[in-house]
Amino acid sequence: MAITALEALIRHPPRIHEIPRGAVKLTGENSDAQDQLFAVAATLAAVGFGMWAVSSTDARVTSVDQGINPVQLMMNAKGLATAEFVDYTFVFH
Repeated sequence: MAITALEALIRHPPRIHEIPRGAVKLTGENSDAQDQLFAVAATLAAVGFGMWAVSSTDARVTSVDQGINPVQLMMNAKGLATAEFVDYTFVFH
């Protein structure tokens, strides 16, 4: 069975002096693309919040007299289909 490169690295890890300088980036810095993506996302969020904050609302508040009155609907409901309920609570065979 052949050994893969990953298995070789696990079995025989390289010494610190054997790792090339540019191979591993240990500084923790972000790349320029990540920085630009974060800047675009932050800008869009700030613009969206700003537009929401300065926008005026034209929402209308309905008064109590307008709208659907459920009590009136129940009083005027005539000729509706009825459902028959059969109680089988105490049925013994």
